[in-house]
Amino acid sequence: LQVVGAALLGNTLGVTGSFTLESGSFNKGYRKYSVTTITANTELSASTSKSYQIVSGGTSNLTVILPSASAAQFHQYGIKRHTRMSGNVIIEGGGAELIDGETNVTLSSANAAVFLISDGTQWNIF
Repeated sequence: LQVVGAALLGNTLGVTGSFTLESGSFNKGYRKYSVTTITANTELSASTSKSYQIVSGGTSNLTVILPSASAAQFHQYGIKRHTRMSGNVIIEGGGAELIDGETNVTLSSANAAVFLISDGTQWNIF
């Protein structure tokens, strides 16, 4: 299959072998992620979803509060504790919401990371 110019393919496209994008962009349905550094206690909003939050700081613990799972259904966060941080990163669900059945998750070692996805009811760790 060779396509010159714009093409819209419906349903499922299977590729055997290799796939090369020589020019242009491949953005439809592709999620772009941005990297944000958190240096103080932070409450994330649904508009900051799909971001990797890299927590950086000194010796103090930092708390990151996730948005409501129902308001952020299918939203994703990757949160990582910075190498040079000696305090813990405590991740909490918004309000009484849970993270895999727990009220919070603690990243207690350097480079510890968690990837979270909301199912509309709670946050799930992957």
